[in-house]
Amino acid sequence: MKKTFLLLFLFGGLMLRSEPQIDSRRVIDSLKVELTTAELGDSLLPISKLYRQIGRAYEVVHNDSAIAWYQGQVRFLKETDLQSEKIDSLIGSVYLDLSYLLGFIGYPTEIQVEHSLAYADSAYAVLKAPEEGELAI
Repeated sequence: MKKTFLLLFLFGGLMLRSEPQIDSRRVIDSLKVELTTAELGDSLLPISKLYRQIGRAYEVVHNDSAIAWYQGQVRFLKETDLQSEKIDSLIGSVYLDLSYLLGFIGYPTEIQVEHSLAYADSAYAVLKAPEEGELAI
């Protein structure tokens, strides 16, 4: 009887634990479909937002994938032909997301902390206003 209860308890716990991952996977899949059908148009903000949403959704499931999507967002922002005064702010914001993810989620290794600090430095460099030496947020 105890073994049966214990097995049911463990199985139920696994089911409850996997449910958020299943929901996250559904969200990720729908966001990816939305990203592939999105058109650049007049603004890069909706596409950049989709990259960020996918990265955030992956944070629950797999940190390495979240990092890859955030890096993809930076590549997209740097490679776009559109001119926007918000591009630097968006890139700096993504660098801060990457810094936080690497340095504060789970049990970061020394190398992850070093990468986290490098992303924080990159964010500072991008967000710093060249004339005044202050953050341009």
